[in-house]
Amino acid sequence: MINDLIKVCSINSHSYNPKGVNEVGEFFINKFKESFEDKIKIETIKLDNHEIIDDHGESINKEIGDLIFITKKIKSSKYKVLLMGHLDTVFPKDSSFQECIMIDETMINGPGVSDIKGGLLVLHKALEILENSQHADQISWTVCLNPEEEIGSPESQKYFEKLAQEHNFAMIFEPSLSDGSIAWQRKGTGNFQLVAKGKAAHVGR
Repeated sequence: MINDLIKVCSINSHSYNPKGVNEVGEFFINKFKESFEDKIKIETIKLDNHEIIDDHGESINKEIGDLIFITKKIKSSKYKVLLMGHLDTVFPKDSSFQECIMIDETMINGPGVSDIKGGLLVLHKALEILENSQHADQISWTVCLNPEEEIGSPESQKYFEKLAQEHNFAMIFEPSLSDGSIAWQRKGTGNFQLVAKGKAAHVGR
């Protein structure tokens, strides 16, 4: 898992770097295929471009990566569990923070180590353990990996409500705080863009 973490965190997957995001997605698809080839269905969805407003107030369409569903269904399953995480990070391709390294025997430093590529590896390992347990034939599960969580999931969020209705439980594999506590609900978020235009003045900025 440590080697996998260093490898996948060395791939730049900024929200507006769809090539990198999809490379991370392919990395996890291959991990799931290796572990569950005969049990799962994999679906990749090409999302619409994300419209943003630039510094001049002009509309720009930004390409984003693909949404991925990995599903194991059992007709008579007692539980249906939704497991979620994201493939993107906040670090652009020109960021100085690109390399993933071992600080010491207990610490790794790199983009996405805890948020959330490390969490996705934990997710995968947990399912490996589950599928080798006596509970495997009681649980259907869906893994949802979205490509643009760090910019608010503008294109993939429309899929979340339908997914929620189809499952009994949902878990997201973001890290806890250092004391082990977690954020389990939020009031909501809002994204606003304001473009101001005017003439330069002696005291105006």
